Amino acid sequence: MIVKRKIRYNVQDDFGEQVRLRHRWIFCVINRSDEIVKIKQKILRQMVPADDLVENYNYSLPRSNGLQGVIFSFSSDVGLIRDKKLIYNSKDFRCDRNLLVKKGFSLEDYIRRISYS
Repeated sequence: MIVKRKIRYNVQDDFGEQVRLRHRWIFCVINRSDEIVKIKQKILRQMVPADDLVENYNYSLPRSNGLQGVIFSFSSDVGLIRDKKLIYNSKDFRCDRNLLVKKGFSLEDYIRRISYS
């Protein structure tokens, strides 16, 4: 099986009564570690102001010629990606409503599932 470089993301809105509208973004990036750093910077630049950055999971993918899978999340006032092509110009950059950070959801299983598909 060949592991392909890709990005998956999801966003969840916080509609609390006393809280301004915030968005919790989660990204899964499969690439080389140096490229993941660059992609993460490009994502965060488009989502300014962004805070509460958490690296939820980091996994070296077996039999992938050095690719890693990283899942990270953050909060932002921005609810849309302004220009996906400035981050990663590929059809393998897309929304996946199945990507979640919550109790009972296995990030390891998620990365394994999308890495080898």
